Amino acid sequence: MNDRNEPAIKECFIDEIEPTDERVLFIGRVVNSSTNTLLIDDGRGKIVVVTSNALKYNPGDIVRVFGTVIAEKSESFYVNAEIIQNFNGLNVSLYQELLILKKNITMK
Repeated sequence: MNDRNEPAIKECFIDEIEPTDERVLFIGRVVNSSTNTLLIDDGRGKIVVVTSNALKYNPGDIVRVFGTVIAEKSESFYVNAEIIQNFNGLNVSLYQELLILKKNITMK
């Protein structure tokens, strides 16, 4: 359970996701999709996302993922998607700059 001062969901870059995180939010580009998985890359890391509607997304699509981190043996993990939103048209580099600024503000 999160501390009262921590957000209910961690907005982050993929390389900041830890196996001990509960819920995460990130934006990235679909690299590959299969029946029930997406491989997402945000330029800093890649992660597998499990979803029931993976075939709805194509390589190159920009998506925002809300999900639960599922840790497996040997320190590997994936994200079980609760919500996936199409964010095509988003200026990803501008979003990433904003996320870095938000993190710097909350660290002070």
